[in-house]
Amino acid sequence: MLTKKLFQPVADRVMSVIAALAADPSTKPLAHSKADAKNGMVVTNCKVVDVVSGRVLDNSSVLIRGGVIKSIRQGMATGMGDVEVLDLGGRYLIPGLIDAHCHISVSSTFSILPTIGDAARNYRQIRRQWATSIESGVTAVRDAGSFPLLRKGLERDVKNGLLKGPRVFHCNSIMNVKGSHPDIPPHHIHPLAKPASLVMGSIGMDFRSDKDLLPALEKNLPQASFIKLTVDNQSMFHGKGEIPVYSNRQLQRIFDFAEGHGLPVACHCGTSWGLTRMLNYPVHSFEHVVSDIPLPDKVIQTLADRNISVVPTMSVGSAYVINGVLEHIPVQLLSDFVRNEIERANAYLKNVPKHHCDPKIHAASLKRMALYGKHTSEHLLKKRKYLPEAAHFVRILTTGAKNLLKMRDAGVNIGCGMDAGMPLNYFGALHREIGLLGRIGFTNLEALQTATINSARVIGAAEILGSIEPGKLADLVVVDKNPLEDLSALEKPVLVMKDGRVEHTLLNNGNGKGLDRI
Repeated sequence: MLTKKLFQPVADRVMSVIAALAADPSTKPLAHSKADAKNGMVVTNCKVVDVVSGRVLDNSSVLIRGGVIKSIRQGMATGMGDVEVLDLGGRYLIPGLIDAHCHISVSSTFSILPTIGDAARNYRQIRRQWATSIESGVTAVRDAGSFPLLRKGLERDVKNGLLKGPRVFHCNSIMNVKGSHPDIPPHHIHPLAKPASLVMGSIGMDFRSDKDLLPALEKNLPQASFIKLTVDNQSMFHGKGEIPVYSNRQLQRIFDFAEGHGLPVACHCGTSWGLTRMLNYPVHSFEHVVSDIPLPDKVIQTLADRNISVVPTMSVGSAYVINGVLEHIPVQLLSDFVRNEIERANAYLKNVPKHHCDPKIHAASLKRMALYGKHTSEHLLKKRKYLPEAAHFVRILTTGAKNLLKMRDAGVNIGCGMDAGMPLNYFGALHREIGLLGRIGFTNLEALQTATINSARVIGAAEILGSIEPGKLADLVVVDKNPLEDLSALEKPVLVMKDGRVEHTLLNNGNGKGLDRI
Protein backbone atom coordinates (compact mmCIF):
# COMPACT_ATOMS: atom_id res chain seq x y z
CA MET A 1 0.00 0.00 0.00
CA LEU A 2 2.87 2.37 0.89
CA THR A 3 4.57 1.58 -2.41
CA LYS A 4 1.40 2.47 -4.32
CA LYS A 5 0.94 5.69 -2.30
CA LEU A 6 4.48 6.83 -3.08
CA PHE A 7 4.40 5.72 -6.70
CA GLN A 8 0.95 7.02 -7.66
CA PRO A 9 1.80 10.75 -8.05
CA VAL A 10 4.77 9.92 -10.26
CA ALA A 11 2.73 7.44 -12.28
CA ASP A 12 -0.09 9.94 -12.76
CA ARG A 13 2.38 12.55 -14.01
CA VAL A 14 3.98 10.10 -16.41
CA MET A 15 0.56 9.06 -17.72
CA SER A 16 -0.43 12.69 -18.27
CA VAL A 17 2.72 13.20 -20.38
CA ILE A 18 2.04 10.00 -22.31
CA ALA A 19 -1.60 11.03 -22.88
CA ALA A 20 -0.50 14.42 -24.22
CA LEU A 21 1.95 12.79 -26.62
CA ALA A 22 -0.70 10.30 -27.72
CA ALA A 23 -3.38 12.86 -28.58
CA ASP A 24 -5.25 11.98 -31.80
CA PRO A 25 -8.24 14.17 -32.77
CA SER A 26 -9.48 11.56 -35.25
CA THR A 27 -10.53 9.27 -32.39
CA LYS A 28 -13.13 11.71 -31.06
CA PRO A 29 -16.82 11.04 -31.73
CA LEU A 30 -18.96 13.16 -34.01
CA ALA A 31 -20.80 16.09 -32.46
CA HIS A 32 -24.47 15.45 -31.72
CA SER A 33 -27.20 17.97 -31.16
CA LYS A 34 -29.36 17.81 -28.03
CA ALA A 35 -32.42 18.14 -30.23
CA ASP A 36 -31.57 14.97 -32.11
CA ALA A 37 -31.26 13.03 -28.85
CA LYS A 38 -34.55 14.41 -27.51
CA ASN A 39 -36.73 14.05 -30.59
CA GLY A 40 -35.33 10.81 -31.97
CA MET A 41 -34.57 9.75 -35.51
CA VAL A 42 -36.04 7.79 -38.37
CA VAL A 43 -33.74 5.89 -40.71
CA THR A 44 -35.64 5.51 -43.95
CA ASN A 45 -35.29 4.26 -47.55
CA CYS A 46 -33.16 1.32 -46.43
CA LYS A 47 -33.13 -2.44 -46.74
CA VAL A 48 -33.24 -4.00 -43.26
CA VAL A 49 -31.34 -7.28 -42.97
CA ASP A 50 -33.06 -9.64 -40.53
CA VAL A 51 -30.15 -11.76 -39.29
CA VAL A 52 -32.48 -14.18 -37.49
CA SER A 53 -34.64 -15.20 -40.46
CA GLY A 54 -32.28 -14.26 -43.29
CA ARG A 55 -34.93 -12.05 -44.91
CA VAL A 56 -34.31 -8.55 -46.26
CA LEU A 57 -37.08 -5.98 -45.73
CA ASP A 58 -37.04 -3.63 -48.71
CA ASN A 59 -37.95 0.07 -48.57
CA SER A 60 -38.09 0.17 -44.79
CA SER A 61 -38.08 2.84 -42.09
CA VAL A 62 -36.78 2.39 -38.55
CA LEU A 63 -37.94 4.70 -35.76
CA ILE A 64 -35.45 5.30 -32.93
CA ARG A 65 -36.13 7.10 -29.65
CA GLY A 66 -33.91 7.25 -26.60
CA GLY A 67 -31.34 5.06 -28.31
CA VAL A 68 -33.86 2.22 -28.70
CA ILE A 69 -35.57 0.85 -31.82
CA LYS A 70 -39.26 1.63 -31.47
CA SER A 71 -40.69 0.31 -34.73
CA ILE A 72 -39.84 -1.02 -38.17
CA ARG A 73 -42.22 -0.57 -41.08
CA GLN A 74 -42.14 -0.59 -44.82
CA GLY A 75 -42.44 2.61 -46.79
CA MET A 76 -40.82 6.04 -46.65
CA ALA A 77 -41.06 8.05 -43.43
CA THR A 78 -43.23 11.14 -43.82
CA GLY A 79 -44.88 13.63 -41.50
CA MET A 80 -42.52 12.97 -38.60
CA GLY A 81 -42.60 16.47 -37.13
CA ASP A 82 -39.36 17.36 -35.30
CA VAL A 83 -37.91 13.89 -35.65
CA GLU A 84 -34.73 13.83 -37.76
CA VAL A 85 -35.11 11.65 -40.84
CA LEU A 86 -32.08 10.09 -42.55
CA ASP A 87 -32.60 8.84 -46.10
CA LEU A 88 -30.08 6.04 -46.72
CA GLY A 89 -30.67 5.89 -50.44
CA GLY A 90 -31.64 2.23 -50.57
CA ARG A 91 -28.59 0.97 -48.69
CA TYR A 92 -28.56 -2.08 -46.40
CA LEU A 93 -29.03 -1.80 -42.64
CA ILE A 94 -27.55 -4.49 -40.39
CA PRO A 95 -27.13 -4.81 -36.62
CA GLY A 96 -23.94 -3.46 -35.09
CA LEU A 97 -21.25 -6.12 -35.21
CA ILE A 98 -20.07 -7.73 -31.96
CA ASP A 99 -16.45 -8.78 -31.44
CA ALA A 100 -16.89 -11.55 -28.88
CA HIS A 101 -13.20 -12.15 -28.19
CA CYS A 102 -10.66 -9.34 -28.10
CA HIS A 103 -8.27 -7.51 -25.78
CA ILE A 104 -9.34 -3.88 -26.03
CA SER A 105 -6.64 -2.26 -23.88
CA VAL A 106 -3.68 -4.23 -25.25
CA SER A 107 -1.68 -2.61 -28.04
CA SER A 108 -1.06 -5.57 -30.40
CA THR A 109 2.66 -5.64 -29.68
CA PHE A 110 5.25 -8.24 -28.66
CA SER A 111 7.06 -5.78 -26.39
CA ILE A 112 7.34 -2.09 -25.48
CA LEU A 113 10.60 -0.15 -25.35
CA PRO A 114 11.41 1.51 -22.01
CA THR A 115 10.94 5.04 -23.35
CA ILE A 116 8.21 7.66 -22.96
CA GLY A 117 7.99 7.90 -26.75
CA ASP A 118 7.27 4.20 -27.25
CA ALA A 119 4.84 4.17 -24.32
CA ALA A 120 2.99 7.07 -25.96
CA ARG A 121 2.97 5.23 -29.29
CA ASN A 122 1.40 2.16 -27.71
CA TYR A 123 -1.11 4.21 -25.72
CA ARG A 124 -2.09 6.03 -28.92
CA GLN A 125 -2.50 2.64 -30.60
CA ILE A 126 -4.83 1.49 -27.83
CA ARG A 127 -6.98 4.62 -28.08
CA ARG A 128 -7.03 4.35 -31.86
CA GLN A 129 -8.30 0.75 -31.78
CA TRP A 130 -11.36 1.81 -29.77
CA ALA A 131 -12.20 4.29 -32.52
CA THR A 132 -11.29 1.81 -35.25
CA SER A 133 -13.76 -0.69 -33.79
CA ILE A 134 -16.59 1.77 -34.32
CA GLU A 135 -15.36 2.73 -37.79
CA SER A 136 -15.37 -0.95 -38.81
CA GLY A 137 -18.95 -1.45 -37.65
CA VAL A 138 -18.16 -3.07 -34.30
CA THR A 139 -20.43 -1.45 -31.71
CA ALA A 140 -19.87 -3.94 -28.86
CA VAL A 141 -16.88 -6.00 -27.75
CA ARG A 142 -16.22 -8.72 -25.22
CA ASP A 143 -12.85 -7.99 -23.68
CA ALA A 144 -11.32 -11.38 -22.82
CA GLY A 145 -8.56 -9.97 -20.66
CA SER A 146 -6.55 -6.75 -20.79
CA PHE A 147 -5.39 -3.98 -18.46
CA PRO A 148 -8.52 -3.25 -16.38
CA LEU A 149 -7.61 0.15 -14.94
CA LEU A 150 -6.55 1.41 -18.35
CA ARG A 151 -9.75 0.04 -19.87
CA LYS A 152 -11.87 1.76 -17.24
CA GLY A 153 -10.22 5.08 -18.01
CA LEU A 154 -10.92 4.70 -21.70
CA GLU A 155 -14.52 3.72 -21.00
CA ARG A 156 -14.85 6.99 -19.08
CA ASP A 157 -13.47 8.86 -22.08
CA VAL A 158 -16.10 7.22 -24.30
CA LYS A 159 -18.85 8.11 -21.82
CA ASN A 160 -17.63 11.72 -21.60
CA GLY A 161 -17.44 12.18 -25.37
CA LEU A 162 -13.64 12.31 -25.56
CA LEU A 163 -13.27 9.06 -27.49
CA LYS A 164 -15.50 7.07 -29.81
CA GLY A 165 -15.65 3.43 -28.92
CA PRO A 166 -17.85 0.35 -28.54
CA ARG A 167 -19.80 -0.75 -25.50
CA VAL A 168 -17.62 -3.18 -23.54
CA PHE A 169 -18.39 -6.46 -21.77
CA HIS A 170 -15.33 -7.64 -19.84
CA CYS A 171 -13.73 -10.05 -17.37
CA ASN A 172 -11.27 -7.52 -15.88
CA SER A 173 -8.06 -9.58 -15.52
CA ILE A 174 -7.71 -13.22 -16.57
CA MET A 175 -8.11 -15.50 -13.53
CA ASN A 176 -4.97 -17.53 -14.20
CA VAL A 177 -2.59 -19.55 -12.04
CA LYS A 178 0.87 -18.01 -11.94
CA GLY A 179 2.80 -19.37 -14.91
CA SER A 180 -0.26 -20.44 -16.90
CA HIS A 181 -1.42 -18.71 -20.07
CA PRO A 182 -0.56 -15.97 -20.87
CA ASP A 183 2.68 -17.51 -19.68
CA ILE A 184 5.05 -14.58 -20.21
CA PRO A 185 6.23 -12.65 -17.14
CA PRO A 186 4.99 -9.05 -17.61
CA HIS A 187 8.43 -7.60 -16.90
CA HIS A 188 9.71 -9.49 -19.95
CA ILE A 189 7.39 -7.32 -22.05
CA HIS A 190 8.42 -4.11 -20.31
CA PRO A 191 10.92 -3.63 -17.47
CA LEU A 192 8.52 -1.29 -15.64
CA ALA A 193 5.53 -3.62 -15.91
CA LYS A 194 5.14 -4.10 -12.16
CA PRO A 195 4.97 -0.41 -11.17
CA ALA A 196 2.93 0.34 -14.32
CA SER A 197 0.33 -2.21 -13.16
CA LEU A 198 -0.57 0.17 -10.33
CA VAL A 199 -1.91 2.54 -13.00
CA MET A 200 -2.96 0.13 -15.77
CA GLY A 201 -3.94 -2.97 -13.84
CA SER A 202 -2.69 -6.47 -14.69
CA ILE A 203 -3.82 -8.62 -17.60
CA GLY A 204 -3.62 -11.73 -15.41
CA MET A 205 -4.31 -12.28 -11.72
CA ASP A 206 -1.49 -14.86 -11.45
CA PHE A 207 -2.69 -16.25 -8.14
CA ARG A 208 -0.22 -18.65 -6.52
CA SER A 209 -2.17 -20.88 -4.14
CA ASP A 210 -5.56 -21.84 -2.72
CA LYS A 211 -5.04 -19.16 -0.09
CA ASP A 212 -4.65 -16.47 -2.77
CA LEU A 213 -7.61 -17.59 -4.89
CA LEU A 214 -10.61 -16.10 -3.08
CA PRO A 215 -8.96 -12.66 -2.59
CA ALA A 216 -8.05 -12.69 -6.28
CA LEU A 217 -11.64 -13.51 -7.27
CA GLU A 218 -13.01 -10.77 -5.03
CA LYS A 219 -10.50 -8.25 -6.36
CA ASN A 220 -11.44 -9.12 -9.92
CA LEU A 221 -15.20 -9.04 -9.34
CA PRO A 222 -16.23 -5.35 -9.62
CA GLN A 223 -18.40 -4.75 -12.72
CA ALA A 224 -17.14 -7.93 -14.42
CA SER A 225 -19.40 -9.47 -17.06
CA PHE A 226 -17.79 -12.92 -16.80
CA ILE A 227 -14.80 -14.86 -15.44
CA LYS A 228 -12.02 -15.83 -17.85
CA LEU A 229 -9.93 -18.97 -17.28
CA THR A 230 -7.06 -20.47 -19.31
CA VAL A 231 -7.27 -24.25 -19.24
CA ASP A 232 -4.66 -25.70 -21.63
CA ASN A 233 -1.64 -27.48 -20.14
CA GLN A 234 0.64 -26.58 -23.05
CA SER A 235 2.03 -23.16 -23.94
CA MET A 236 1.18 -21.57 -27.27
CA PHE A 237 4.63 -20.00 -27.39
CA HIS A 238 7.51 -21.44 -29.38
CA GLY A 239 9.59 -23.84 -27.30
CA LYS A 240 7.90 -23.34 -23.92
CA GLY A 241 6.10 -26.67 -23.51
CA GLU A 242 4.06 -27.63 -20.45
CA ILE A 243 2.59 -24.93 -18.19
CA PRO A 244 0.81 -25.00 -14.78
CA VAL A 245 -2.92 -25.65 -14.54
CA TYR A 246 -5.61 -25.21 -11.88
CA SER A 247 -6.12 -27.98 -9.35
CA ASN A 248 -9.54 -29.62 -9.20
CA ARG A 249 -10.08 -27.92 -5.85
CA GLN A 250 -9.29 -24.50 -7.33
CA LEU A 251 -11.65 -25.07 -10.26
CA GLN A 252 -14.49 -26.04 -7.95
CA ARG A 253 -13.96 -22.90 -5.88
CA ILE A 254 -13.92 -20.74 -9.00
CA PHE A 255 -17.16 -22.19 -10.33
CA ASP A 256 -18.82 -21.97 -6.91
CA PHE A 257 -17.80 -18.30 -6.76
CA ALA A 258 -19.08 -17.71 -10.30
CA GLU A 259 -22.44 -19.31 -9.52
CA GLY A 260 -22.76 -17.33 -6.32
CA HIS A 261 -22.27 -14.05 -8.20
CA GLY A 262 -24.22 -14.97 -11.34
CA LEU A 263 -21.17 -14.82 -13.60
CA PRO A 264 -20.62 -17.05 -16.64
CA VAL A 265 -17.19 -18.67 -17.07
CA ALA A 266 -15.28 -18.53 -20.36
CA CYS A 267 -12.30 -20.80 -20.98
CA HIS A 268 -9.31 -20.15 -23.24
CA CYS A 269 -8.98 -23.63 -24.73
CA GLY A 270 -7.24 -24.88 -27.87
CA THR A 271 -6.64 -28.49 -26.90
CA SER A 272 -8.72 -31.60 -26.31
CA TRP A 273 -7.03 -32.02 -22.91
CA GLY A 274 -8.41 -28.73 -21.67
CA LEU A 275 -11.87 -29.13 -23.19
CA THR A 276 -12.37 -32.68 -21.93
CA ARG A 277 -11.39 -31.68 -18.41
CA MET A 278 -13.59 -28.58 -18.36
CA LEU A 279 -16.71 -30.48 -19.43
CA ASN A 280 -16.82 -31.58 -15.79
CA TYR A 281 -17.80 -28.00 -14.91
CA PRO A 282 -20.64 -25.62 -15.95
CA VAL A 283 -18.68 -23.74 -18.61
CA HIS A 284 -20.45 -20.96 -20.53
CA SER A 285 -18.08 -20.73 -23.51
CA PHE A 286 -14.86 -22.05 -24.98
CA GLU A 287 -12.57 -19.47 -26.54
CA HIS A 288 -10.65 -20.54 -29.68
CA VAL A 289 -11.25 -24.00 -31.15
CA VAL A 290 -9.79 -27.40 -30.33
CA SER A 291 -7.24 -28.13 -33.04
CA ASP A 292 -4.99 -30.96 -31.84
CA ILE A 293 -7.39 -33.85 -32.59
CA PRO A 294 -10.76 -34.41 -34.26
CA LEU A 295 -13.34 -34.16 -31.49
CA PRO A 296 -15.63 -37.17 -30.99
CA ASP A 297 -19.26 -36.65 -31.99
CA LYS A 298 -20.31 -37.32 -28.39
CA VAL A 299 -18.21 -34.41 -27.11
CA ILE A 300 -19.57 -32.04 -29.75
CA GLN A 301 -23.13 -33.06 -28.96
CA THR A 302 -22.43 -32.36 -25.29
CA LEU A 303 -21.48 -28.79 -26.20
CA ALA A 304 -24.77 -28.38 -28.03
CA ASP A 305 -26.90 -30.05 -25.36
CA ARG A 306 -25.41 -27.89 -22.60
CA ASN A 307 -25.69 -24.65 -24.61
CA ILE A 308 -21.94 -24.05 -24.42
CA SER A 309 -20.87 -21.44 -26.95
CA VAL A 310 -17.62 -21.43 -28.91
CA VAL A 311 -15.78 -18.35 -30.17
CA PRO A 312 -13.23 -19.93 -32.55
CA THR A 313 -10.96 -16.99 -33.58
CA MET A 314 -10.21 -18.85 -36.82
CA SER A 315 -8.20 -16.09 -38.50
CA VAL A 316 -5.45 -16.48 -35.89
CA GLY A 317 -4.63 -19.68 -37.77
CA SER A 318 -2.90 -17.79 -40.56
CA ALA A 319 -1.68 -14.72 -38.67
CA TYR A 320 1.74 -16.07 -37.69
CA VAL A 321 2.91 -17.79 -40.88
CA ILE A 322 4.99 -14.94 -42.31
CA ASN A 323 8.60 -13.94 -42.90
CA GLY A 324 9.87 -17.41 -43.74
CA VAL A 325 7.83 -19.20 -41.08
CA LEU A 326 6.06 -21.29 -43.74
CA GLU A 327 9.12 -23.49 -44.33
CA HIS A 328 8.99 -24.61 -40.68
CA ILE A 329 5.38 -25.84 -40.87
CA PRO A 330 4.87 -29.63 -41.30
CA VAL A 331 4.06 -30.19 -44.95
CA GLN A 332 1.04 -32.37 -44.14
CA LEU A 333 -0.68 -29.28 -42.74
CA LEU A 334 -0.28 -27.27 -45.94
CA SER A 335 -3.32 -28.08 -48.06
CA ASP A 336 -4.33 -25.78 -50.91
CA PHE A 337 -6.91 -24.19 -48.62
CA VAL A 338 -4.32 -23.49 -45.90
CA ARG A 339 -1.85 -22.05 -48.40
CA ASN A 340 -4.57 -19.80 -49.80
CA GLU A 341 -5.45 -18.54 -46.32
CA ILE A 342 -1.79 -17.87 -45.57
CA GLU A 343 -1.51 -15.90 -48.81
CA ARG A 344 -4.57 -13.86 -47.85
CA ALA A 345 -3.12 -13.14 -44.42
CA ASN A 346 0.23 -12.14 -45.87
CA ALA A 347 -1.43 -9.81 -48.37
CA TYR A 348 -3.22 -8.08 -45.48
CA LEU A 349 -0.13 -7.95 -43.25
CA LYS A 350 1.97 -6.42 -46.03
CA ASN A 351 -0.49 -3.53 -46.35
CA VAL A 352 -2.02 -3.07 -42.92
CA PRO A 353 -4.03 0.19 -42.81
CA LYS A 354 -2.54 2.77 -40.46
CA HIS A 355 -5.76 3.00 -38.49
CA HIS A 356 -5.54 -0.75 -37.78
CA CYS A 357 -2.01 -0.57 -36.40
CA ASP A 358 0.72 2.01 -35.96
CA PRO A 359 3.29 1.28 -38.73
CA LYS A 360 6.21 1.13 -36.29
CA ILE A 361 4.43 -1.29 -33.97
CA HIS A 362 3.51 -3.46 -36.95
CA ALA A 363 7.06 -3.34 -38.35
CA ALA A 364 8.47 -4.38 -34.97
CA SER A 365 6.12 -7.39 -34.90
CA LEU A 366 7.21 -8.44 -38.41
CA LYS A 367 10.83 -8.10 -37.33
CA ARG A 368 10.18 -10.29 -34.30
CA MET A 369 8.49 -12.97 -36.44
CA ALA A 370 11.53 -12.96 -38.75
CA LEU A 371 13.48 -14.61 -35.90
CA TYR A 372 11.38 -17.77 -36.26
CA GLY A 373 13.66 -20.59 -37.40
CA LYS A 374 16.81 -18.44 -37.40
CA HIS A 375 17.54 -19.30 -33.79
CA THR A 376 16.76 -22.23 -31.53
CA SER A 377 13.74 -21.88 -29.27
CA GLU A 378 16.08 -22.18 -26.28
CA HIS A 379 18.10 -19.18 -27.51
CA LEU A 380 14.97 -17.12 -28.13
CA LEU A 381 13.51 -17.90 -24.70
CA LYS A 382 16.81 -17.04 -23.03
CA LYS A 383 16.76 -13.68 -24.82
CA ARG A 384 13.11 -13.21 -23.87
CA LYS A 385 12.04 -13.24 -27.52
CA TYR A 386 8.67 -14.95 -27.32
CA LEU A 387 7.08 -16.20 -30.52
CA PRO A 388 3.81 -18.04 -31.18
CA GLU A 389 4.08 -21.74 -31.98
CA ALA A 390 3.09 -21.37 -35.63
CA ALA A 391 2.26 -25.02 -36.29
CA HIS A 392 -0.29 -24.98 -33.48
CA PHE A 393 -2.05 -22.01 -35.04
CA VAL A 394 -2.04 -23.51 -38.55
CA ARG A 395 -3.87 -26.53 -37.14
CA ILE A 396 -6.76 -24.16 -36.44
CA LEU A 397 -7.29 -24.09 -40.22
CA THR A 398 -7.16 -27.89 -40.54
CA THR A 399 -8.41 -29.95 -37.62
CA GLY A 400 -9.90 -26.87 -35.98
CA ALA A 401 -11.99 -26.01 -39.04
CA LYS A 402 -13.36 -29.55 -39.26
CA ASN A 403 -14.27 -29.51 -35.57
CA LEU A 404 -15.98 -26.16 -35.99
CA LEU A 405 -18.12 -27.33 -38.90
CA LYS A 406 -19.23 -30.34 -36.86
CA MET A 407 -20.13 -27.97 -34.02
CA ARG A 408 -22.19 -25.83 -36.38
CA ASP A 409 -24.01 -28.89 -37.71
CA ALA A 410 -24.76 -30.02 -34.14
CA GLY A 411 -26.32 -26.66 -33.28
CA VAL A 412 -23.55 -25.21 -31.10
CA ASN A 413 -23.83 -21.43 -30.76
CA ILE A 414 -20.75 -20.02 -32.54
CA GLY A 415 -19.68 -16.45 -31.90
CA CYS A 416 -17.17 -14.26 -33.68
CA GLY A 417 -13.87 -12.77 -32.57
CA MET A 418 -10.30 -12.65 -33.86
CA ASP A 419 -8.18 -12.12 -30.74
CA ALA A 420 -7.61 -8.48 -31.66
CA GLY A 421 -5.10 -6.83 -29.38
CA MET A 422 -2.66 -9.71 -29.76
CA PRO A 423 0.33 -9.14 -32.09
CA LEU A 424 -0.62 -9.12 -35.79
CA ASN A 425 -4.34 -9.41 -34.91
CA TYR A 426 -5.74 -5.93 -35.33
CA PHE A 427 -8.94 -4.14 -34.49
CA GLY A 428 -10.80 -3.03 -37.60
CA ALA A 429 -10.43 -6.38 -39.34
CA LEU A 430 -13.30 -8.44 -37.93
CA HIS A 431 -14.56 -8.78 -41.49
CA ARG A 432 -11.56 -11.06 -42.13
CA GLU A 433 -12.82 -13.50 -39.50
CA ILE A 434 -16.35 -13.39 -40.92
CA GLY A 435 -15.05 -13.93 -44.45
CA LEU A 436 -12.92 -16.89 -43.35
CA LEU A 437 -15.95 -18.55 -41.78
CA GLY A 438 -17.63 -18.21 -45.15
CA ARG A 439 -14.69 -19.87 -46.88
CA ILE A 440 -14.59 -22.86 -44.54
CA GLY A 441 -18.23 -23.67 -45.24
CA PHE A 442 -20.57 -21.34 -43.35
CA THR A 443 -23.31 -19.74 -45.44
CA ASN A 444 -23.19 -15.96 -45.61
CA LEU A 445 -26.13 -15.77 -43.24
CA GLU A 446 -24.47 -18.13 -40.76
CA ALA A 447 -21.23 -16.14 -40.93
CA LEU A 448 -23.07 -12.86 -40.34
CA GLN A 449 -25.01 -14.43 -37.47
CA THR A 450 -21.77 -15.30 -35.67
CA ALA A 451 -20.91 -11.58 -35.43
CA THR A 452 -24.44 -10.43 -34.54
CA ILE A 453 -27.14 -12.52 -32.87
CA ASN A 454 -24.83 -15.43 -31.94
CA SER A 455 -22.24 -13.17 -30.32
CA ALA A 456 -25.06 -11.34 -28.52
CA ARG A 457 -25.93 -14.69 -26.96
CA VAL A 458 -22.29 -15.27 -26.05
CA ILE A 459 -22.11 -11.97 -24.15
CA GLY A 460 -25.52 -12.48 -22.54
CA ALA A 461 -27.09 -9.51 -24.32
CA ALA A 462 -29.38 -11.08 -26.92
CA GLU A 463 -32.37 -9.25 -25.44
CA ILE A 464 -30.89 -5.86 -26.31
CA LEU A 465 -28.31 -6.47 -29.09
CA GLY A 466 -27.59 -8.64 -32.12
CA SER A 467 -30.58 -8.00 -34.39
CA ILE A 468 -32.79 -5.18 -35.64
CA GLU A 469 -35.98 -5.52 -33.63
CA PRO A 470 -38.26 -3.20 -31.63
CA GLY A 471 -37.04 -2.89 -28.06
CA LYS A 472 -33.39 -3.46 -28.89
CA LEU A 473 -30.66 -0.85 -28.72
CA ALA A 474 -30.17 1.11 -31.93
CA ASP A 475 -26.65 -0.13 -32.69
CA LEU A 476 -26.82 -0.13 -36.48
CA VAL A 477 -24.47 -0.32 -39.47
CA VAL A 478 -25.09 0.81 -43.04
CA VAL A 479 -23.37 -0.98 -45.94
CA ASP A 480 -23.57 -0.54 -49.70
CA LYS A 481 -24.16 -4.19 -50.63
CA ASN A 482 -26.22 -7.07 -49.31
CA PRO A 483 -23.92 -9.07 -46.99
CA LEU A 484 -26.13 -12.13 -47.41
CA GLU A 485 -24.94 -12.18 -51.02
CA ASP A 486 -21.42 -10.77 -50.56
CA LEU A 487 -19.60 -10.72 -47.21
CA SER A 488 -17.12 -8.18 -48.57
CA ALA A 489 -19.89 -5.63 -47.96
CA LEU A 490 -18.71 -5.64 -44.32
CA GLU A 491 -15.20 -4.40 -45.14
CA LYS A 492 -16.11 -0.72 -45.30
CA PRO A 493 -19.28 0.39 -43.51
CA VAL A 494 -20.54 3.73 -44.75
CA LEU A 495 -22.32 4.68 -41.52
CA VAL A 496 -22.27 3.37 -37.93
CA MET A 497 -24.73 4.20 -35.16
CA LYS A 498 -24.50 3.38 -31.46
CA ASP A 499 -27.42 4.13 -29.16
CA GLY A 500 -29.22 5.71 -32.09
CA ARG A 501 -26.51 8.29 -32.78
CA VAL A 502 -24.25 8.48 -35.80
CA GLU A 503 -20.74 7.73 -34.51
CA HIS A 504 -19.00 7.35 -37.87
CA THR A 505 -19.89 8.03 -41.48
CA LEU A 506 -18.20 8.12 -44.85
CA LEU A 507 -21.28 9.74 -46.35
CA ASN A 508 -21.11 13.14 -44.76
CA ASN A 509 -17.68 13.75 -43.22
CA GLY A 510 -19.58 14.73 -40.11
CA ASN A 511 -21.38 17.65 -41.78
CA GLY A 512 -24.49 16.06 -43.24
CA LYS A 513 -23.41 16.28 -46.90
CA GLY A 514 -24.36 13.15 -48.80
CA LEU A 515 -27.17 12.12 -46.48
CA ASP A 516 -30.64 13.39 -47.31
CA ARG A 517 -32.09 14.83 -44.11
CA ILE A 518 -35.80 15.35 -44.68
